[in-house]
Amino acid sequence: MMQLNPDLINSHIHRMVVRELTKKGSREVPGQDPDLVVRYSANSTQQVNLAAFGNWGPYGPYIGSYWGWIYTTVSASSTREGSLIVDLGSTPGAERCLGAPI
Repeated sequence: MMQLNPDLINSHIHRMVVRELTKKGSREVPGQDPDLVVRYSANSTQQVNLAAFGNWGPYGPYIGSYWGWIYTTVSASSTREGSLIVDLGSTPGAERCLGAPI
């Protein structure tokens, strides 16, 4: 499984947001009172699915003194989902809040 690097994700998201808001006419002002605050939240999940198939005819296999399980095919699949929420909000005293689709 691939490990996620939070610093790398933060850097990519910051560059993406700055790039898109710059296209809309905004600019970043570090260390000053901003009119717009950008916050984000990122999350990822992984799901593993297993399936086992067997062909025993009308009855399951009898092994020794108990009924056993014999699988002819076993398959596995894995999916990863991620979500990113970007919030744009105005600060107190700002004239307006800029809403830009990202």
